[in-house]
Amino acid sequence: MNHVVDMLHDWFLGALSDAESEKVESHLDACETCRVALNQHVSLLTTLEAPGPMSGLDRLLAEATTLRRFERFALDIARIADVTVDRAKGWLASIDDAASWVETAMHGLELFHIEGGPAVEGAIVGFVKLQGGVDFPEHTHLGQERIFIVQGRMRDEDGRIHGPGTLVERDPASTHAISAEPGIPLIYLNVVHEGLEIFGMKFGPAEF
Repeated sequence: MNHVVDMLHDWFLGALSDAESEKVESHLDACETCRVALNQHVSLLTTLEAPGPMSGLDRLLAEATTLRRFERFALDIARIADVTVDRAKGWLASIDDAASWVETAMHGLELFHIEGGPAVEGAIVGFVKLQGGVDFPEHTHLGQERIFIVQGRMRDEDGRIHGPGTLVERDPASTHAISAEPGIPLIYLNVVHEGLEIFGMKFGPAEF
């Protein structure tokens, strides 16, 4: 297997082309060696601190934490959430910030709450992070759902696998379950109009 360790830094900084990014992300799904290398790299960048004037490492850390690797999705996110591209870039730059995420009662599921524009008023809007190998149980959508995948791979109820840059749309009253493929966490923008029903309970925007 040809590893992608030498590409991880540029991938993390968003310096790769779309094709190169897709190659790295696909490889990470299947390669534990490279996932370990990525975790070590991210840990180094996000924990080292240097006092005094900004050093080369400080500048690298500041650049890395802007997380430009997701910026290629900014236009799509802006259209789906009905916001400006700059606002979408801000959200995407915060995805790897642990403070952006809220843990839920469901193991392996975290939410990043955001507020969309007029076109999604009254909908549940936010990013969802599902750890690799975790299933989101069967549920029914009361209105239309739109999913835009930013990272990882999602398997739907038909066994189809969707990767980064894919928009998945569901009709009102559709019932389905999804799962995150093993590997890096699945992260996607989720827009759910009117709410959803799960385990016999209905949840609307007020509950999120």
